[in-house]
Amino acid sequence: MAVLNPSENLNIKAAGIFAVERGLDGVAKDTLLNWARRAEENHRWTEDGTQALFTNAGLRYMASSLKIGPGFGRFSWGAA
Repeated sequence: MAVLNPSENLNIKAAGIFAVERGLDGVAKDTLLNWARRAEENHRWTEDGTQALFTNAGLRYMASSLKIGPGFGRFSWGAA
């Protein structure tokens, strides 16, 4: 099983800076900022929190890796 969730690095300020640095505008910028807003309002995943999620679901946590720009997304995987 693999999941991609917002990491603890994703917030509106960091996403805004990243958008300017990369020259994002329009839908690309709006989508990134919307994802950051939703992450701040709901939940961002640390490695410890992700391990607990897998354990509580009865899965064996294997590893996670920060992806998407400066690590805005946490890609995690595990096994039954």
